[in-house]
Amino acid sequence: MCPITGLNNRLRACIHFLDFDISPAHDSKIYIAEQLTPLYKYLEGWYDDLVGSEYLEPDAMPGYVDPYGIRHEDAMNLSFDDGEIDFYLSFDCFGHVADYMKAFQEAYRVLRPGGMMYWTVPFVCEQHDNLVRATLQPNGRIEYHMEPRYDADPVHPDRGSLCYTHFGWQIFDDLKSVGFSDAYAITYWCDVLGYYNSRQFLFCAVK
Repeated sequence: MCPITGLNNRLRACIHFLDFDISPAHDSKIYIAEQLTPLYKYLEGWYDDLVGSEYLEPDAMPGYVDPYGIRHEDAMNLSFDDGEIDFYLSFDCFGHVADYMKAFQEAYRVLRPGGMMYWTVPFVCEQHDNLVRATLQPNGRIEYHMEPRYDADPVHPDRGSLCYTHFGWQIFDDLKSVGFSDAYAITYWCDVLGYYNSRQFLFCAVK
């Protein structure tokens, strides 16, 4: 953890590769699926047209901004127009989406041609198939296939955010089926920069 920025290993690496691998212009239209985090605050100082959001409540309207200035977006139903976004950033969010394929389809819709999605997810590199931990049934009931796992949620710290999926290499088949023209994974390790875990992956997809 960096004592100055408050960013951990993974988030510092995301900034590193965002700068060197993707290199958005300072006026690029960038959407990041977080707003109450040190990463958002850091990027806000670098990019003029950065839009961040949190998931507030199931019945909140996409694009709604609460009295505290927090914008609500649902990854499965974004408020942006078709082709409005240059870069879509999502760090450890898709695993908490009940239907991640809808989220991928929405990402594809809002990206401009040639636009890029850049993300991290819980990733099981030893297997092809995704690991489905829970599914949301049509009647609204959650069916658990494994012991429920809840990760930290900055909006609802008292209850956390349920993890529905841990991803395998199947993720590339899913992205191709949505229509992305290219996708790749980056794995990294560097003692100088403090990137010590050898099983760390960043992902990028191009519309």
